[in-house]
Amino acid sequence: MEKTFKVSSYSKVKALSGAIAKSLAEDYDVRLDAVGAGAVNQAVKAVAAVKQMTDIPFLSDIDFFDAEISGEQKSGIRITIKKLHP
Repeated sequence: MEKTFKVSSYSKVKALSGAIAKSLAEDYDVRLDAVGAGAVNQAVKAVAAVKQMTDIPFLSDIDFFDAEISGEQKSGIRITIKKLHP
């Protein structure tokens, strides 16, 4: 199972990191989709915050994706987070 969060430059890092941590604790994989430098910055900071605030072991993977926004093709960054199970 996977939860997807669309991240913007206005996303609150604390709220996003809490949502990621809760999702991982419930055994969901998480996908963060971010378009634009500000959105990518908030997404990366949220992943770092999860690493600091929890003891949940996880791996993250970063890829590009294409999105259509207001009729324009844009490239974005997708961060996939998977909980490690011992």
